[in-house]
Amino acid sequence: MDRCSLGFCLAVVCAALVGDAVDTFARSLTMSLFRNGTWPFVDSTLNTACETRFALGLSVRSLLILSFTFAGSGCAGSGVAELDCDPDGSACEAIEIEPGTPTPAVDTEGYVLEGMALIPGGSFEMGIDEDDLEALVDMGQAVPHMSELHAMWWFGDEIPRHTVDVEAFHMDTHEVTNAQFTQFIDDTGYDAQRGWQAYATEGRSDHPVIDVSWNDATAYCEWAGKRLPTEAEWEYAARGGQDVQWFPWGNSPDVTCANYGWRADENIVTAIPRVLGWVTIRTRPVGCYPANGFGLHDMCGNVAEWCENQRTPYPGGPEEDWIYTQYGPFREDEEPFYGRAARGGSWDEPNPVFVRITDRDGWAPDDTRYSLGFRCVRSIGE
Repeated sequence: MDRCSLGFCLAVVCAALVGDAVDTFARSLTMSLFRNGTWPFVDSTLNTACETRFALGLSVRSLLILSFTFAGSGCAGSGVAELDCDPDGSACEAIEIEPGTPTPAVDTEGYVLEGMALIPGGSFEMGIDEDDLEALVDMGQAVPHMSELHAMWWFGDEIPRHTVDVEAFHMDTHEVTNAQFTQFIDDTGYDAQRGWQAYATEGRSDHPVIDVSWNDATAYCEWAGKRLPTEAEWEYAARGGQDVQWFPWGNSPDVTCANYGWRADENIVTAIPRVLGWVTIRTRPVGCYPANGFGLHDMCGNVAEWCENQRTPYPGGPEEDWIYTQYGPFREDEEPFYGRAARGGSWDEPNPVFVRITDRDGWAPDDTRYSLGFRCVRSIGE
């Protein structure tokens, strides 16, 4: 038995033994309180335990077992194994597109823009058709409650597929790193809106910066003489000039091709630490996975990426406002919220259906998340 399994078993045994004594006391106290018809003041934790026991019929023993298992949950199985960096795609089992070499980005004075690639202009089909929802239900069948109704709620903002023309531009070949964002802060004294530095610890300088807002990302881009991409630019670049529908490497999901799926095996027990705020950040150094046809890395997975525009409905899209609400079709009194768009999904997504090229998210411009970062673009001629 390995260390993780042993620790998990000991935690459960301890919870059971302690629970026997606490359970007897809680049963007696609960009956006494309700027999008198009053709730005298007691410690809030004990009061909650008694109320939970009476309302839900759960023993304190069971509650303790669930609580103690967080000690072993960090060792719980995940859908992804630790891999060496694989920028050439040799370990990517589902790869259909050969990784491309970035075309150097050159400014108007002939200087090469380090870390950027030229994205040639062109036309592409953006978004999905409503008929594609069935395929997304199949892809995301492991997601709880997945159905065609939920698919319309979660992915209806990607409808319809429509033709978009994109002018040539330059794009960062990888997401902005902790080292780059640190340089920005040191040079400008900018006061970021949230605690990004908590994740920019030793050994993570080449990981993407996270916990930065849209406002923070915009400030960085302005300092760097760049800007955030529009959703159209982002999706066009993510396709890498190839005829792919779902992922930069092809149309089959594969955790060896991008950084996602760490919560694929999560259950009600192993989810407790995350719910309580104990989260292991699973970003990886930028460029660890194969590039797409344009030579861009991590367009899907690792961290989701802020875009410049709001996540408003596409022209001719579904009329249901609940697509843009928190509770979807299950509550009628919500106003739609669009927010600033974010693309690409992240390491924290449990299922590939949420890291597709066409998937859209929207957050308030001052919102931050430990799964959300950004990369920059630059218009030709700037």
